[in-house]
Amino acid sequence: VAGTDWKIVRTMGDPYFNPSARIERIHFKSDIYYSTTSFLSSIPLSFYNFDKHNLRNTKPIDWSKAPNKATYIANSNCNAGRRNKWFAAVAAAMQVEAYGSCEHNTELPAGVSLATLEERLEVMKLNRIVLVLEAGNDKDYITSQVWEALLAGSVPAIFGAVNLDKRLPNKSAIFANNFNNWDKFNFMDLTTVLI
Repeated sequence: VAGTDWKIVRTMGDPYFNPSARIERIHFKSDIYYSTTSFLSSIPLSFYNFDKHNLRNTKPIDWSKAPNKATYIANSNCNAGRRNKWFAAVAAAMQVEAYGSCEHNTELPAGVSLATLEERLEVMKLNRIVLVLEAGNDKDYITSQVWEALLAGSVPAIFGAVNLDKRLPNKSAIFANNFNNWDKFNFMDLTTVLI
């Protein structure tokens, strides 16, 4: 900060991949402060966008008509081990349509891309479940994928921030972190806890 000895580390990076996003709690003694997605930051940041992620107007999908399948859209960090194990656990329990470059197994409908929020939401609404499998699970790292999954109106199944179940409303999603490991993630039984 000009005119002072203060330094502010500002990043929206995932702490799992970006060490500068990890807060060192004693740095304030050296006048180093943080602006990250962590709630412990001096200036917390969020991927939530009030203009785009207005959850008040969200309409859930018609559960009786939606296929009992999951939608998965991920385009980066495809080799993240934990993410892949959660994907495999869900894929063992139900059909997963993966549209992004990670685990890709289904082509997009004609004329549809993943380039805009509206198109991603339409793809997420194709099935009852939408998977949000983050590469890491650091506290408070809540990406736009989580907000988009909630906005889609399908049931989000999320592997992400370890404290995400404390940050989102009760019964708003299935939180993989609430299970000991991916082998316990019996997906067909889990959807009943939300109803």
